[in-house]
Amino acid sequence: MKTLILVCLLFPFTLSSATSATRDARIKEDKIQVKQWNNFVSELYQLHLAQTKKVPIKTTEIIGGYGGGFSNKEFYREISYYNKNNNNLLSKIQWEIKRPNTIHAIEVFLYNEQNKIKTDFYARFLPYARNAPVQTLINLHNYNDELHSFRQFDASGELIYETCRGKFFNKKINLHLDNEEIFDFRNNNSDEFVNETYAACFLNVAKTASSYLLPAKFIENNKNHYGDPIEIKLEILSQKIKKQKNNPHLYVKRGNIYFQLHDFNKAISDFNIALSLDENLQQAYFERGMALARNGQIEAGIKDLSHFIKYNPKSSLAYTKRGVRYIWAQKLDLAQKDLLYAVKLDNTNSEAHDDLGVIYAQQKNYNQALKHFSLAIQYDPSYQKAYHNMAMAYTLTNKAEQALSAINKSLVLDDDSRNSLMLKGEILKVLGKENEANRIIEKAEFLPEGNWSERFNVQ
Repeated sequence: MKTLILVCLLFPFTLSSATSATRDARIKEDKIQVKQWNNFVSELYQLHLAQTKKVPIKTTEIIGGYGGGFSNKEFYREISYYNKNNNNLLSKIQWEIKRPNTIHAIEVFLYNEQNKIKTDFYARFLPYARNAPVQTLINLHNYNDELHSFRQFDASGELIYETCRGKFFNKKINLHLDNEEIFDFRNNNSDEFVNETYAACFLNVAKTASSYLLPAKFIENNKNHYGDPIEIKLEILSQKIKKQKNNPHLYVKRGNIYFQLHDFNKAISDFNIALSLDENLQQAYFERGMALARNGQIEAGIKDLSHFIKYNPKSSLAYTKRGVRYIWAQKLDLAQKDLLYAVKLDNTNSEAHDDLGVIYAQQKNYNQALKHFSLAIQYDPSYQKAYHNMAMAYTLTNKAEQALSAINKSLVLDDDSRNSLMLKGEILKVLGKENEANRIIEKAEFLPEGNWSERFNVQ
């Protein structure tokens, strides 16, 4: 029998580059914006000059241009300016060939202490109009273990794009959100692993571009001297702890920040201190359990969550978190027991319903699986992976029409999900729609693999 994969958690996004992620934003006749964006270019050039004067420079040069209606393949000279000492690319400027002192596009890079790009600024004009730049970008980068993310704004401060890729808890991440998806994703997603991954990617990145709209501010100090919001919180808490060394609640709060920063060892250390000051502080057990498991100490994490549950027996969240960690430990019977109790305590718990559906599907109890996928969707209509899992369950029970309906709903929520597109192709083949199926599968093959927190093979 053909093996299909039933998925427990989905990362449905693909990644594109910093300068191609944003659609061209055409400048309307907005005098304020025209002035602001032209000033942005001026400040970028000032920052470029300051950076290239501080260190020895080497350059490379290419000739570039355009085809199509504006056919001029030798329109600009693109000069890249490198720090000769460490080969860091400091800036890149496209100079118009016919007007050698006129900037067509400019990009300037700032680096952190590890010589990784911290911030990059970009602007470009149309080749046939110079009222104002047609595109401006401010990319704020973050590195967290094996994750690399950036949040993108334009020179008016509008948030337009977020992306993150790498590995998180041994799972490949390939995430991208455009401006229309970001707020829905933040507000409506209920998957624990997705939320924790998103926090790891972006929690340490400024939420607004207000400190970056004037690039020349960085001439004196190429580091973000304004500080990241979470780092400021961390510093404030550390100062409070110096004054109140015996306050266990402060250690729990700081431990939570370390957890969000994925510094699990420091998080665990703070939770340990909190419990040494107050061994009955149940929240510290819960948080330490979360941190231990994420640190690879799954059994120790389960033990702490079990302690928390002993004193908080009505916490649906705690049973869900322990159930997920039993899945990580491959103790599916215990996971099922916890997840069942989680939905008994709170029947609107979509995460628990979806994970229960996956476990039932692995047991070939498809009726129960479909019941829980339906409940996950009922309580959270934006739960994309539940639609995918429902479609998979219908496929395995030879209900192709219902499967097609479910997978179409999944693809409405994410039309670039490789796994969902591949599944739709297989469903269409069953329905005799070979040509449509082949077109969809061909499209899916050029997309990155879907990324999941757990995978269960269903025979």
